[in-house]
Amino acid sequence: MPEQPNHPLLTAIDLSPYHRVVDVGGGDGTTLVALLETYAHMRGILFDLPDVVEESLINMEGLGGRLVPVGGDFFEQVPSGGDLYLLEYVLSDWEGDWAQGVLQSVHKAMPHGARLLLLDVLLAEDGLPETANLQRRTEPEYRELLETTGFSVLSATLLADGSVLIEAEPA
Repeated sequence: MPEQPNHPLLTAIDLSPYHRVVDVGGGDGTTLVALLETYAHMRGILFDLPDVVEESLINMEGLGGRLVPVGGDFFEQVPSGGDLYLLEYVLSDWEGDWAQGVLQSVHKAMPHGARLLLLDVLLAEDGLPETANLQRRTEPEYRELLETTGFSVLSATLLADGSVLIEAEPA
């Protein structure tokens, strides 16, 4: 992951309109903590497998109770009530139906007006080789995956590091 001041979620998009972020598959919470430190009005839910959340080394005291860790399975249910849902390098771990399952759970949790930010690796349209254990998709393939799970893509930004940042909303 890039150093936090240069992280695309802090430099490529204005997140100030959002108040409650749900970081789905958020791992150790590094990105969510950086967002909460940058945007003092935000609250966040770090959602990942229970053992991942328990082992997280997040210093929540410095965030004044604005971060809540929640353990669960994103194939079954994702916390509801966020106005921004983040999937950072999650879909590249899953093929076809599995990736659709993640997106369907997120879609089901999202209230009207919420946004999804998808940040993930990108397969160039010239067909660069697959990386072991990593499902790379082209930008049109991400669009198709989002659209087949009930999302409308609002924007897609190709980033210098070879990843893509896609903003979508429930259709």
